[in-house]
Amino acid sequence: MTDIHLDTDEDHPRRLLAFPDGQLLAYGDECGTISRVDTKTGTARIVRQLDVGAIRALAYSSDGKRVAVGFDNGSTRIYEYDEYDCTCTGEEKEQHHPFIPAKSVSAEDDVDGFGGSAFMSQPDLEEEEEGNYWAGPPMEYPIRELAFLPQSHMLAISSEGGLCVVDVTSGDTMENRYLKAQADAELDGCGIRGVSISSDSNTILASLSMEGRLHVWKADGLENLASPLNKVPMFRDVSCCVPHRDVGEMNGSDALDRSCLPLFVKPNVIALPGKAHLQLRRVTLNGDKINVDEAKDSGSNADPCKGHLESIVALASVGECVVSSGRDGRVILWKLGEAQVGLAIVSWYVAVGCFT
Repeated sequence: MTDIHLDTDEDHPRRLLAFPDGQLLAYGDECGTISRVDTKTGTARIVRQLDVGAIRALAYSSDGKRVAVGFDNGSTRIYEYDEYDCTCTGEEKEQHHPFIPAKSVSAEDDVDGFGGSAFMSQPDLEEEEEGNYWAGPPMEYPIRELAFLPQSHMLAISSEGGLCVVDVTSGDTMENRYLKAQADAELDGCGIRGVSISSDSNTILASLSMEGRLHVWKADGLENLASPLNKVPMFRDVSCCVPHRDVGEMNGSDALDRSCLPLFVKPNVIALPGKAHLQLRRVTLNGDKINVDEAKDSGSNADPCKGHLESIVALASVGECVVSSGRDGRVILWKLGEAQVGLAIVSWYVAVGCFT
């Protein structure tokens, strides 16, 4: 059992993020705490204590030079590390990303027994004096998910009030909120519970609305995003594909429901949380037309004894498999079929331990 130094308030779902240089960060309490988890020793240490409020999302660009933190008050912080080079090797390579501050600790100050070098909290005042971050575009409702478009400093921001994409190359480039007008019209005023972005040559953004409707956007470059009226090719699901509507944190939604996000498990395959079984959608492009096909259940996937007994609340991609966790405490490993949208259950088991 590892104490990750986050409060245990069940209304604030805690999440983990694998960071550059092998760091594992935990966040999600109501106090703006970010902890670093050492997977080798099983220990954890608070590395940042942000006084803005509860942290709802954390993301970093592929080059490691931009880090975005989203809060439940609708604000976003953008950190810049233009001197950081993630391609360095040997002695030149940083032992940790600069967003995760390290500080030498004397023996008399080492009250927790972490040794002479420990990860420590970095005060907000020092960050402001260094000027290494700026405020992102304010949203009216809590941030739900942040995701950088591949190989760029374009940041997708989803909140309970809507969706937009901003250029966070510098503080001066964040005036335009790309996709916002189109998203507001397509979503009928409904907020976004989460987004996911494909990893292939075509940048495809999948968003899942609060009501459970899937939208797929072709957002492959600033020129397309900045086109007149911010119109980009998109697909809108006719019906709600996720059975459980998320009414949002502002309306008292269960924290587990706020963990249901879309997930690209392959460049063209989206996983969605179903009531008891995993849902998959295959995305294909024909010019600017986006086609989204629903996967057909395989025999094992149709067996009610081999799925979740209660709704799925979290998804993760691991190699050729998808891992789902449900309200029933089961953790199920699903293997993608040869057709990329077929499913076969490899195994399932009941989770017996968790981070606290």
